[in-house]
Amino acid sequence: MLDPTMTDELTGLLNRQGLMFLWQYATSSANRRAEPLSLVLLHLNGVRQLHDSLGHEQADRALLAFSELMRSSFRETDLIARQGGAEFVLLFNGTNEEGAFIAMQHLLGKVADFNQRADNRWTLSFSWGSVEYDPQRHLSLEDVIAAAERAKSSREEKL
Repeated sequence: MLDPTMTDELTGLLNRQGLMFLWQYATSSANRRAEPLSLVLLHLNGVRQLHDSLGHEQADRALLAFSELMRSSFRETDLIARQGGAEFVLLFNGTNEEGAFIAMQHLLGKVADFNQRADNRWTLSFSWGSVEYDPQRHLSLEDVIAAAERAKSSREEKL
């Protein structure tokens, strides 16, 4: 079990501190084993508007539902973190950028199924960008997140 200071209070996912701690381990392991490591930056769309129109409880329900969908979509070895607000980071160990893309298609399908089945006054949609970690170009977690942000800006997936 992780130290409570490394988890997000609402979702139980890693928080930024937990992500930074495990990032060091993940990159060391990827470098040592010469295995790929991909990072995906996700933004859950419309959370602010949901909060403003339907209230804090409904915004929290959307964040929790999205967190659970991510947990059920990915492997136990993949790291899921809530950066804060409606922003999340995924670390896919042993996965190149193509594999991360495939994993995201799986999540898109799960979110679409959720939206069809759930009886909510809101739907989930998200934008995302991915990048494969390159130790020559990405000297820090912030470098990889910035690259994923640029990729996210060039593509937006909405359901």
